[in-house]
Amino acid sequence: MKEEAIEKYLPHTKYIKDLHLDIGYLITEQFFFGATAHIPNTEWLKKRATLYKPQIKLFEGFVLSEYLEGYEREMELYFLNVQELAQKYDKQLENGDPYFWVAPLVFKKDVGVMGFPWFDTFQQAKYTLQLFQANNEGTIFYGRQPQWELTVHADQHKFYFIYRNPEENTNLWLINTDKAPIQQKVTESLKRTEKQIAHFSKTTGVDYWN
Repeated sequence: MKEEAIEKYLPHTKYIKDLHLDIGYLITEQFFFGATAHIPNTEWLKKRATLYKPQIKLFEGFVLSEYLEGYEREMELYFLNVQELAQKYDKQLENGDPYFWVAPLVFKKDVGVMGFPWFDTFQQAKYTLQLFQANNEGTIFYGRQPQWELTVHADQHKFYFIYRNPEENTNLWLINTDKAPIQQKVTESLKRTEKQIAHFSKTTGVDYWN
């Protein structure tokens, strides 16, 4: 989105206090053990096994790293179940498999969860979150697909999130929040998630997240 277009949206953004910027772990309900290429719908429906569901609060299918503290064993059981099913059905697990996806997420209880697209590994999520630590001004993030467009704009004191559906020309999120608290939350999130992933890598014997 061009800077002049962004300026049009900024006055219409709503101030949200205590916005969270965190990393979330995607929880999938099914383990697929069929072929990975040219999958007919019948095979997709039949060749699935139910995965262990961690007893942790989910936000649109993700466990936020902030809410994971104290529930690490629940995530261990999920990841170990993935490995058990992979062994049972002779499936090779790899980095980038959806069972191990992590993504940067913007969260607020009365607003919902907004995800950043195209990020599946911790290194990708880390790169995105570090954009919020750099103290740059102007557009610090932009991504677009047919049904969504996300622009993150920064000035000296605030971050602005402009999340739209360009096909329908509708605004999904128009919000702003204070810069310093977000930067602090990013620092805490990266430190916390890095520690969690090191722990899960030790538990499973493989680092699937980097």
